[in-house]
Amino acid sequence: MIKNKSTLLELKKDLEIVNEGEEILSKKRDLLLKEIMQIVDIVDKRRKELNETVKSSYNTLIKALMENQNLSTESFVQTELKVVPKSFLGIVIPKINFKIIQKPQIELNTNIFEDLARESFFKSLKMILELAELEIKIWKLSTELKQTLIRVNALKYHYIPTYEKEIKEIKTYLEESEREFIAIIKKLK
Repeated sequence: MIKNKSTLLELKKDLEIVNEGEEILSKKRDLLLKEIMQIVDIVDKRRKELNETVKSSYNTLIKALMENQNLSTESFVQTELKVVPKSFLGIVIPKINFKIIQKPQIELNTNIFEDLARESFFKSLKMILELAELEIKIWKLSTELKQTLIRVNALKYHYIPTYEKEIKEIKTYLEESEREFIAIIKKLK
């Protein structure tokens, strides 16, 4: 590397850019951590609700089977499932849209527990898909957080100290050259 003032200026400019990059990545890391922590609390709450709902669904199904051993299996359900990509901090995260378009008709002669169990399982299915969406989001954010941490650490502990060391060496070299030049001028006088 040539040790002159133009190299020093270039290195200072590069160091400024690296510092800005480190600052931006640190902010991104903080945002990702904040978002993950918020989602983790929601996922924990939803998982408990889902477990209770599924348990309730099976209990209702057991009651329906106790009332009538021959449950109707010819139900027609029409659903719509769409997965739409959304972006958060440049990370593509799937958004799951689930709708039950058509449910089986409730008949007067059917077992009430059968209808309740069916509704409860529909609710469970919807909750499972919502939970899956949140868990996919956490997984993708965690992966991005890991990559961001690696980049921040590389900038903070490798590139910035390297630039600072090179700048310091060039400054020292230029100061010594200037002192030698002044000494030579003094000798010539």
